[in-house]
Amino acid sequence: MELSKKNTDIIEWLFLPRNKKVLEYVQSKKNAEVIDEYESKLNPLSIDELQSRALQAEADIKKGNVTSDDDLESEITSW
Repeated sequence: MELSKKNTDIIEWLFLPRNKKVLEYVQSKKNAEVIDEYESKLNPLSIDELQSRALQAEADIKKGNVTSDDDLESEITSW
């Protein structure tokens, strides 16, 4: 049996009303895979990096190196 025919047969079987539990199981596996893929791309900051960024942000605020709401809204339209 060709692969495309096998895929079609499995998809048709999955969507039969009596296969609700199987469909839910497949959906949960898909969701878990999506989450795993997303989490594998994350690059969390160390505590030192986070503190450094917070200190830099505070210094920027004190210097007035900030973007107003209006400027940000205008900038967003060009993204």
